[in-house]
Amino acid sequence: MKKIASDVLFMNVDYLSREFLRQTGQKFTDYLTKLRITKAKALLKNASYEKIYVVAEQVGFSNNPQYFVQLFKAATGQTPKAWAKMQQASEKET
Repeated sequence: MKKIASDVLFMNVDYLSREFLRQTGQKFTDYLTKLRITKAKALLKNASYEKIYVVAEQVGFSNNPQYFVQLFKAATGQTPKAWAKMQQASEKET
């Protein structure tokens, strides 16, 4: 958010953070995490990734794939690998 605030919007990061929360009802980091998890689900569903760190890298967690797994599990109740297997199994049933 700091980079967006200063380099793109030319605003103070604290002001932008407060405005984002006021207008959306959620913190920027929560919003960004939801977007990343949604993108990760699409990647896991539409392609057969053997390595979760590749998905983590593609959604912005290249420096910490374990943290990506933690966030994914918190959001879905499953690890990315377990979620992908469940999706593949349900697609085979249909």
